[in-house]
Amino acid sequence: MKNLFKILCLCLCVALIGSCIVGCSNETAEEKPLTYVSLRINPEVELVVEDETVVAVNPVNEDGEILLTQIEDAIGKSVDEICEEVTKVATEMGYIDVDGEEVNVNLEVSGEKAEKVEEIKGKIEKRVNKFFTDCGIFGKVKEEMHETYAEIEEIATANNISMHEAKIVCRILEVYPEMALEEVLALSVKERIELLKDNKNFGHITAEFKDEYKEAVDAVKAKYDEMFNLEEIVEGLKAEIEKTDLTDEQKALIQAEIDSVMDQIKALRDAFKAEVDALKDGFKQVCELKKAEHKVKAEEKLNQHKEKFDKHLEEVELNKEQIKEEIESWRKNFSENKKPEKAPEPENSSEVENSVE
Repeated sequence: MKNLFKILCLCLCVALIGSCIVGCSNETAEEKPLTYVSLRINPEVELVVEDETVVAVNPVNEDGEILLTQIEDAIGKSVDEICEEVTKVATEMGYIDVDGEEVNVNLEVSGEKAEKVEEIKGKIEKRVNKFFTDCGIFGKVKEEMHETYAEIEEIATANNISMHEAKIVCRILEVYPEMALEEVLALSVKERIELLKDNKNFGHITAEFKDEYKEAVDAVKAKYDEMFNLEEIVEGLKAEIEKTDLTDEQKALIQAEIDSVMDQIKALRDAFKAEVDALKDGFKQVCELKKAEHKVKAEEKLNQHKEKFDKHLEEVELNKEQIKEEIESWRKNFSENKKPEKAPEPENSSEVENSVE
C-alpha cells in the first residue's frame, strides 16, 4: 500500500511538472509580439516578425516580386539576417549601385510592442549598415517617411492615427480590397499584422494584376450593397436598444429584429466571400505564370549586374580599411546633418529609389 501511495504521488508530481512546462511554453508563445517590417529600396518587401523570427515575407511591388524569387527559406530566420540578404540580392541584381554617391535603404518597423520595435529597428540598421561598410558601399539605413504618400497621410489625418499605422491600413486595403476602411480601422494592431502575415497563404496577387483584381472585387461588392445597408440598420437598432426608457418587451422585439437582420447579413456575407474567393482563385493562375516570368527576369538581372558587384568587392579588398573608415565617417557626418565628404569620389551618383537597369 505504501509503495502504491508513493507511485501515485510520483505520477501526480510528473503530471504537475508537465502541466507547468506546457503552461510556461504556452505563455511564452502567447507573449511573442508581432512586428511589421518594410524595406524599400526600389524593390519593396515586407516581413512579418514574431518576436525576432520571420514568419512571412511578401513583395509589395513588381521589383519586390522579382527580387524575392532569389530569397529562399526566409521563414524561421532572424529578421536582421533576412534584411541583410534582401539588401545583398538587391545589390547583386543592380537595384543598388555600388558606385552610388548615396545609397538609402528605407526602413519601417511598427508593431504591438514599442520596445520590440526599437530593438528590431536597431538590429536591422546595424546589420545592413555593416553590409554596406564591408562591401565598400556608401549606403545607410534611414527611417521611412510617408509624407509624400497622399493616401497614407489622408488616412492618418482623418482617423487620428500614426503614419505607420496608416501605412499598414493602406496595405491591407490593397491586399484585401473586399474589406472596408472602417472594418480595418476597427482591428487591433495584432489583427492587422496577422492579415498581412496571411497574404501569401490567401494567394498573392502580383503587382501587374492588382488594379484589375480590385476592379473585379469592387464589381462584386456592388452586387452586395444590400449587405452593407443591412449592417447600417443593425447599428441603428443596437443604438435603439440601448435606450433606458424602453420596456423589456420592447427591447426583446428589437433584439428579435436584430437577430433576423443578422441572419440575412450572414447569408449574404457567406455568398460574398464565396464569390471573392472564386475570383481570387481565377487570378491565381495568371499570377503563377507571372511569377515564372519574374524568376527569369531575376536571373537576367543577376547575370547583368553580379559581375560588377564581384569586381567592386575585389577592388575594395585592396584598400578595405581606409574605405571602411571613409564610409563610417560619411555615415556619422550624415547623421549629424553635415554634408558628407569622402574620397575617392564615385563617378556616378544615384539614389536607391532609382532602379539601375
